[in-house]
Amino acid sequence: MVGHITYMSDASMAEKFGRQKKTHTGANKFTADFEVEGYLRYRGDNFVKRFDANSYLYITKAMDNFDASQGKPFQEALRGRDLNVLVIGFKSDWLYPCTNPRKS
Repeated sequence: MVGHITYMSDASMAEKFGRQKKTHTGANKFTADFEVEGYLRYRGDNFVKRFDANSYLYITKAMDNFDASQGKPFQEALRGRDLNVLVIGFKSDWLYPCTNPRKS
């Protein structure tokens, strides 16, 4: 559930769910009060049925440690190399946010 919210922006979560409460019948219990809780629980349950948690740990570690530029500024790391590079970013990506290398 926590992993899933890192892939969605605040704006998309607010647009999809806002603060919509679920319709309850009966007394208050410690259950999902908001629509987003039910959605995240459903997505989380399906995720653990399809993936081994240890695989996810290894994938996360590999992503965290991958450095195509080997510590150099990206343009410098590519200078003098005969290759084509396509970099695609998404404004809503929190883990790897888009930045303009000319401005950084």
